[in-house]
Amino acid sequence: MDFKDYLINQKEFSLKALAFRMWPNNKTADNYLSKKLHGYSDQQFTAKDEKLARKALKELGVKLIADAKQKP
Repeated sequence: MDFKDYLINQKEFSLKALAFRMWPNNKTADNYLSKKLHGYSDQQFTAKDEKLARKALKELGVKLIADAKQKP
């Protein structure tokens, strides 16, 4: 399974959260990512997109770990 397929099929995290980390200045980042992943409107999920997604996943993971370590 390639990374694009992983993103489409995984159920561990919200693609919306990932999209807004990838493109923080894009108000419709979630729709943009969906179009790229599914090939709508001639949008392609590129190597650059994969790099952004991997970076955003790392950031989300670090945030989740930090949140989990905080005492209630």
